[in-house]
Parts: sequence; structure tokens; C-alpha cells
Amino acid sequence: MKVLIAGDIHGNAYESIKLVSHAVSHNASVIIQCGDMGIWPGFDGIEYLDRLNYALREHNRNLLFVPGNHEDYDQLDWYEKNAPRSKAGQVYIRSHILMVPRGCYWKWNGRYFMGVGGAVSVDRQWRTRGKSWWPQEQLTDTEADGIVANMTDRRKNGRPNIDYLFTHDCSDKTPFRDRLKPDVDSKIHRQRMDRVIKAVAPKFHFHGHMHTKYDWMNPVGDDQWVQTYGLECDGMLNNWGILNTDTDHFGFRPLFTPSTETAQVDDNF
Repeated sequence: MKVLIAGDIHGNAYESIKLVSHAVSHNASVIIQCGDMGIWPGFDGIEYLDRLNYALREHNRNLLFVPGNHEDYDQLDWYEKNAPRSKAGQVYIRSHILMVPRGCYWKWNGRYFMGVGGAVSVDRQWRTRGKSWWPQEQLTDTEADGIVANMTDRRKNGRPNIDYLFTHDCSDKTPFRDRLKPDVDSKIHRQRMDRVIKAVAPKFHFHGHMHTKYDWMNPVGDDQWVQTYGLECDGMLNNWGILNTDTDHFGFRPLFTPSTETAQVDDNF
């Protein structure tokens, strides 16, 4: 199974629809987006989602996303309370666009996936609460504790490990530290993410938020490492890549487009 993994989109309809085309070209059956998807208030937000959903429906693809920090969380909270869900618990925002709640995990083709959204908006002082910034953007200590407890129970009960973890924020140990915001709230949030990453201990961890390409091994314990990939944002070269779950291989944006493959859809929602 091939999955297209995408970084921040920020409500960019043009780049979002290109991702759908890339998914078809590279035989990826689904898209997973790592936050700052563009769930925004007003007509522009509605038009963006409708245009993207039309493209997904036309090509028989689904897009799953973990919420970032720049999302309308009042809107997302409404969807969580009122919208239908997939069998795995993802929330339908549109017919082919689904939100992954924090700590939600699911199984595709024998592999386990988990999403944990949230991050800190360092520019919130210039934004308006409830209009361009929402306090629900952060993963809370309670939510992090719940994920850690759930993973501990999974291991005690001999259940399979999570293979792939998708977050918006990154680890506090991320290299190239000039990209890590030094404010206290951001650091605390990254430390919460480190607790989650260590508890989940996936094979691969993917994140957005930093708008920077990362490819590194995160030391999460004694002789325990997690392969981490950070993705750039909309319009940048390494905004997306292809994960092959059959071979456990991820590659950033391929430099060529296959011409002989046909798209096959894994409709497991």
C-alpha cells in the first residue's frame, strides 16, 4: 500500500489539489496530511474544503489530517460532536476529508497508524481569539497522559505496536535547533510530544509545523530510536513524499512521475 504524506497546506487549494494528482500519479491510495490543513472560518474556508473534496471524490481518494495550530478549533469541536465517524473513529469533515482526533489509531493492510495533532501559535499575540487563533490548539497534559496510558495498556495486553505516527508538532530534540521556537509554551508542547513519541515508539514519525525538511533518528530511550521525517509546507519542494507500507520505505517527493502505474484504492474507512 502506498500513502502520500503531506506537510502544512494552510488552506492552499491549488497546492492541495496538486497533492491529489500526485497521489494518483504515484499510485497512492490515500493522503495523510500533518496539520495546518486550513480549517478556517468563513466562505473562503468552505470553498477551499469543497474544492478539495471535489478533486478527491473525482479521483476516488480520501485525505486524513491531524489538526495543526492554525485551524478553527470551534469548527473542529462542532464536527467532533456532530459529524459521523469512520469505523476507526476519524471524523468526517467532508465525504472524502477526515480529521484524526488526538490519539486515534487505525489499521490498514496489516499496519497500524496513529495521529496526534496540536502545536503552539507563536504569533497568537497578533491574532484574534476565536477568529484567527483558538486556545484548543495545544495538546494538553491530560491528552498526552491518556495516550501514554493507552500505549502502556496495549503493550501489557500484547497488542501490536503502532507502525506510523503522524503529528503536527515536532520533538524538542529536533536537530537544526535554530528552527525551534525558544518560548516556554512551545518548548513545553514539544516535550509533551516527546512523551507521546517515546510511548508510541513507532517505526516512522512524520510531522509538519517547522516548514523544514528533516530526516533523522530520534533517540527515545536506551537503544531505542525512531526514524523521523519533517515535511516542508505548501509550495516548497519537499512538502510531500510517498510511504510504501509493504516495504517500510519513505521517500520525499520523487523527481519523476510514473507513467505506467494505475491507481488502486484501499477503501478501508
